[in-house]
Amino acid sequence: MRTGPLQPLLIRAVLVLTVAAIWPATAAATTPLNPAVQINSMSCPSDGNCTAVGDYLDGVDHGQGLLFTEARGVWATGTEAPLPTNAAINPLDPANNTGVVNVRCVSAGNCTAVGLYTDTTNNDRGLLLTERGGKWQRGIEARLPSDVMPPAKDRKTVEDNLVILSVACTSVGNCYAVGNYVTSANTLQPLIIAEHNGQWQTGTVAPLPVGAAVRGQKAVLYSVTCLPTNTCTAVGAYVDADGDQQAMLLTANAGVWSAVTEATLPSDAGTSPAATPIALDCVAAGDCTAVGYFQDSHTDSLGVMLNESSGSWGAGTQALLPTNAAPPTSYNAQTTVLGALACADATDCTAGGSYTDAYGNTQAVLIGEAGGTWGTGQEVALPSNSETTATDQTAGIIAVSCPSVGNCVAGGDYTDTAENNDSLLVTETNGVWSAGIEAPLPSNAGQAQYSAVEGVSCSSVGNCTVIGTYDTHFRDGLAYSIQETNGVWGRANALAAPAPSSLEVELSVDSLLIPVGKDATVAAIRRLGRFELPYAIVKPGKLTVTWFSTETSATTKGKSKTTASVLVASASVNDKAAGYGKLELRLTRAGRKLFAAGGTIKLTSSAVFKPAGGRTVTETQSFKLK
Repeated sequence: MRTGPLQPLLIRAVLVLTVAAIWPATAAATTPLNPAVQINSMSCPSDGNCTAVGDYLDGVDHGQGLLFTEARGVWATGTEAPLPTNAAINPLDPANNTGVVNVRCVSAGNCTAVGLYTDTTNNDRGLLLTERGGKWQRGIEARLPSDVMPPAKDRKTVEDNLVILSVACTSVGNCYAVGNYVTSANTLQPLIIAEHNGQWQTGTVAPLPVGAAVRGQKAVLYSVTCLPTNTCTAVGAYVDADGDQQAMLLTANAGVWSAVTEATLPSDAGTSPAATPIALDCVAAGDCTAVGYFQDSHTDSLGVMLNESSGSWGAGTQALLPTNAAPPTSYNAQTTVLGALACADATDCTAGGSYTDAYGNTQAVLIGEAGGTWGTGQEVALPSNSETTATDQTAGIIAVSCPSVGNCVAGGDYTDTAENNDSLLVTETNGVWSAGIEAPLPSNAGQAQYSAVEGVSCSSVGNCTVIGTYDTHFRDGLAYSIQETNGVWGRANALAAPAPSSLEVELSVDSLLIPVGKDATVAAIRRLGRFELPYAIVKPGKLTVTWFSTETSATTKGKSKTTASVLVASASVNDKAAGYGKLELRLTRAGRKLFAAGGTIKLTSSAVFKPAGGRTVTETQSFKLK
């Protein structure tokens, strides 16, 4: 069972040497409660047992880690990733280039996931998550080498000092995470973090090829894979002594990383090739394949395949593109990126990605290797509703799985005639690829759509698991799964997002305390006799909001004073389901009198939420209106 290790988040990371996610920016009052779910990686150690990781925005617009688990063919409700105790309230904010990006499972219930999170001092930290016996443990912060650039204290903006992009394990409790980090000399060094017998060690610098630049180094490891034989392989990029980005290949035996090799690129590689191996698969020790891209002298991006046989890496093979491909004879005419890979055996692999056709469209491509020889790329025949107008198509393969030679399933996305982004499924049977089909979506999918197949895993021919993301009728971005059984695809099932956490509830209640907006003035409230307060219902229950003023009166010749709270405005509502609502706080008689006096008014706001299940939440805050 092989699945392409690269997911959309990591592809974007590769292209810009950082981890980033694209999320819609919307106003707080209209943002969906579980929007922009992003699936970044899936691992299936056995049939019907899978784990997927990613990110989502919770009910108060904070980015959180997302964990989905399938056990015996049934996907459970997603859970929020348990982050380290020093995580910020908004730990995986998409704007901060953070996320849970990769997962590997040695067996059902025994998985490891990696990524980045933001801590309370606004610094990015490496995230290491471990599942044992079906239970996810609290994440730990990755320990970096001693020459790491010291983190700033309490920054107003987030400080990026590392990326962790991939993880692989030889056995339960023995794994490697790879990426890069920023040193105190302001260079980027390739990073390897080892886990031995369940204990994560301090990260170390991966060895670089002889002649690598000492100053201005910008090295990174993109992908790692390991075998039960205690051997591992990693691929990445570094800067040579001439300042050019080259591809590097590393191997490890019994925990010792060595045999660093600079990949030999195709003959038409430019002097500054920006070589970038992205996806990696190994079927046996010393028999691996990596795919990615490099640049020629015109700075065109061209696909490359690298093969290792019996421990020796051969020269890279340039991807041969379909006949309708834009020729790389002028600057930036061709952009080929291979980011998905699956190998059925040592000499039979399938690579997927995208390329530029002669009309400027981005088309999905699949390239097969048979008996050690790579064939010409095949343009994926898109569904009948695909966009055909020049330059308007943006199709691509994101994931591929090949349970046997000549039998694969690939997934990705494409643009339809209504300018929607639709999920794409393609099947190869006995060496022949069928036309792509639009993957079915759950019944609550919206007509306006941004969906994609993000992961594929096949345990045998005709038995596959697909996971993806889609938009609902309410424009919520959620996840879905599809199961293929004996060659028949089932219906798409929506995956339930995590239930609101207690912190979400508290923060949502806290957001109701201070009125904001153009009508949050004494004059406007006096004129209307009320204030309309929009809010997010993150959980069903009864919500009450009240405003009070404090009156002080003197007694006994001014030697003592008494205070009393006067109700100024109030509103209450019983919400039956999560969603959005508006509370209308109406002024009391005392409130109208107070606002009629004008000037600056000091009030105390109290919000009480009694959920249908769980504890009551009460928040109080003083504020002024002018």
